[in-house]
Amino acid sequence: MKKHHYRFIFATLLATFPCFVTASSPVNGGMTQISSTPQAMTWHVAPNGVDVATCGASATPCRSIQHAANLASSGDTVLVAEGTYIFNVAVDPCGVNIGAKAVLCVVGKQLAINGGYVDGVWGSADPIKHPTILDGQNLQRGVIVRGTNSTNANTHLAMQGVTVQNGLAQGSPGAMGVPSLGIGGGVLVESASVNLSNVIVKNSRALGSANPGDTYAAGGGVAVLTSITGTQSALTGVRIEANEAQGGPAVSQAGGLARGGGLFLFRANTNIQGLILIDNKALGGTVTGISPNTADAFGGGAMFWQSVIQAEDLTAKNNQAIGGSATSTDAGAGWGGALFVDESDLTLNGSKMTSNQVRGGNGVNGGSAHGGAATFANSAVTIERAEILTNLAQSGNANNVINKSGSSGGGGLYATATFTNAKRTLNMNNSIIAANEVLTGTGKTLGGGGGGIWVSNVATTINHSTIADNKLNVSQMFGAGLLANSDSGLPSQTQVELRYSIVAGHSLSNTSSAGIYITPSTLMLLNRNLFAGNIKDVDGGTPTVKALNVLTTTAGFVSAGAPNYNYRITTASPAKDQAAGSPAQIDIDKVGRVNPDIGASEAVFAPPSGGNELNVQITPASSKLSLMWNVIEGATKYHVIINCPFAANPPEQGLCGMPISTTKTSLVLTGLSNYAIYNLEVLALNDANQVLNASPTLRSFPTDLTYFLPLIWK
Repeated sequence: MKKHHYRFIFATLLATFPCFVTASSPVNGGMTQISSTPQAMTWHVAPNGVDVATCGASATPCRSIQHAANLASSGDTVLVAEGTYIFNVAVDPCGVNIGAKAVLCVVGKQLAINGGYVDGVWGSADPIKHPTILDGQNLQRGVIVRGTNSTNANTHLAMQGVTVQNGLAQGSPGAMGVPSLGIGGGVLVESASVNLSNVIVKNSRALGSANPGDTYAAGGGVAVLTSITGTQSALTGVRIEANEAQGGPAVSQAGGLARGGGLFLFRANTNIQGLILIDNKALGGTVTGISPNTADAFGGGAMFWQSVIQAEDLTAKNNQAIGGSATSTDAGAGWGGALFVDESDLTLNGSKMTSNQVRGGNGVNGGSAHGGAATFANSAVTIERAEILTNLAQSGNANNVINKSGSSGGGGLYATATFTNAKRTLNMNNSIIAANEVLTGTGKTLGGGGGGIWVSNVATTINHSTIADNKLNVSQMFGAGLLANSDSGLPSQTQVELRYSIVAGHSLSNTSSAGIYITPSTLMLLNRNLFAGNIKDVDGGTPTVKALNVLTTTAGFVSAGAPNYNYRITTASPAKDQAAGSPAQIDIDKVGRVNPDIGASEAVFAPPSGGNELNVQITPASSKLSLMWNVIEGATKYHVIINCPFAANPPEQGLCGMPISTTKTSLVLTGLSNYAIYNLEVLALNDANQVLNASPTLRSFPTDLTYFLPLIWK
């Protein structure tokens, strides 16, 4: 199989960073160095304000966010009224001092910026009704946060309730052989930390130089680089949408790369909660010259590199990583439609990655494509409760039928290790990998496979997961559900253990693709799995069977395939109660496992007519959450309590934190803020207002996307 050369490419990029992340201390421009203040102050900004030395009080706001930030000291807070704010050269402290411009530039300070207020009404914020917008006007970045050195944590920005849009970062034209880097189109953070909460970053771009050469781009929406030791950044309820990182024209092996169409993290330890990645693109630049030139694209939604990431409730849809095209040489490759993770530690709890794509470029030989939803390289990855559905990996076209189309694989996930002593683990639990697809472009096929998952030289453990209905399109591919491969040219043997999982429905691909394919020298351990409806269950090498597997004709899914893609199991499924010996405590929906079922979910029960167990189902939609639960014996009414995050709309049916009473077993909460994460609880009470039963605290968010399935909780 084809060896990959992005290690060299990454090393080349790494050499370019020091000249970019070292910043001089600001002088002039009204910015102060870090100093302790006796009492933190609050500053106010509104479109009808005036930028003078005495502005900032609630009755006399400043006009520019930057002017208020210039006046503020570390520890201060800036409240910003609704309106659109643009770059103001008259108050800009950074264009001259650090050579970069932004609507807001924070250097050497620790500030809080809160948006969503009404001028004159500063007691509460509602950024949905009263948006605060930082607009780069496609001329400069929205926000820059930069530390004054690489060892002292003197710079931090806490920003909430703000939209950043139309930002631009473009690599400067340089001489041939001189690297040029465009990074952080909407928000750029260097040698500093940020806490972004309920922030939207959209329609921003990071572009390589238009001059041919080593011209890279990273973080079309947000880029966070080189965290100071001991610090951590946080992204909470952040929506990153329709951003783009595009490499410039390439003339060397390292040129024209694109990383993280929406988000790029480099040596940035980050806590992520409720991140939304939608419609972002990483686009490799065009390729000229002779082979082996390349212009690869990494992570259409996000790229995490040499970082430690804790992520919860991540949503990624319609992101793309597309290798650069080539007229006289090999095209660029695409890696990770939604996520590309390299040399990192990633823990991902609760995620939905749907309809993302990775595609190789078109050229003399087409570019390869791996990881329709995500590529994990040289990393330690743990995934809990993921839904990875309808993603695509498609290699690029060759310019004629004699040349090669490029390899493709991992329609859902692709995990690999490429050097000695690399991190090389993948642990996945309670997850669904279904209806993903691998396609090849035109030309002579190099092969590939892993319609759902491809692992190569990675120690992999998959527990209580469902791998179903994934597809391959040509006979040279193997493993419609899972391809376990050991590349003899790489340092470590692949070891895969599949436990208490379902492999089903792989009957629509070419006739040679089994549900699981094992290449030579690969170790596979099967422990109490269910196989159903595959052309062939296991092919290739000989697996070790630790516990007997269940072989049947149907898996008993609720509603497999279009339009619902519901791969939870019903009570009639042969997987029910069959995971004897499993220590698992919960399933994909956080339902407790007592007599555990094989697969990602415990069997779905219809709400019973009575009994004492409170089952709650939440169905998200735009600006609303629909709740349904079963009757509790003796209950005469039910209370729904919803706790709202900062600046999120309360329900039209009541107040945040206060009981909303109903005698029915359903309630629709309307008027909510899309993508805000709400905590909910349902209580069953009798006539004496005694609580007979209570659901656990449930977490959900309204969404204007249409692919979410109901979440069933017990």
